[in-house]
Amino acid sequence: MPRVRIVLGFIAATAGATGCAMRIAPPANPRDPVTVYIADYGYHASLLLPDEPGVFQEWAYGWWEWFALNRNRWHDALTLLLFPGRGALGQRTLPTADDGTPLLPPVERRLALRVEREKAAALLARLRAEYAAEVATEVYNDQLDLHLVHSRDPYWMGYNCNGAIAAWLERLGCRVGLARQVAVFEIVTP
Repeated sequence: MPRVRIVLGFIAATAGATGCAMRIAPPANPRDPVTVYIADYGYHASLLLPDEPGVFQEWAYGWWEWFALNRNRWHDALTLLLFPGRGALGQRTLPTADDGTPLLPPVERRLALRVEREKAAALLARLRAEYAAEVATEVYNDQLDLHLVHSRDPYWMGYNCNGAIAAWLERLGCRVGLARQVAVFEIVTP
């Protein structure tokens, strides 16, 4: 019973915050700046990190059952109300347009942030290492056009794709507000 109360309390608190945005303040004057992007698909968000010239790596996080295995009916998500599930780390390579921006499938919004190149490269290396450590679990989801592996982070209402993006942005030197589970992103002046 106490677990149910905690979950219901979290749902109520989260529901009250849905009008809020995840406020992101990029670093004020990054040395050797590079642009990273948040791809907001509406139902999901991911982070795009520059790789070699003309290439971006898109990184996504989600619930393994839903994201990797397409078990995405409304009742499939009910278990997440009480129990954390296995997380999934997804990746794909994206070419760039002539202007240097990543070529994405249709998105609701693409937000650009300037960060230090060194921190972007370090996060890219970290995500690649995490992915490589679980490559034996790799699956390809053709509906999402993503390669996915098990994540070491469990997926639950308190840590979803938006929470993962918030954590990644902090590694890039951004300040992220408290509304980390909200799927509305707002870039603010540092």
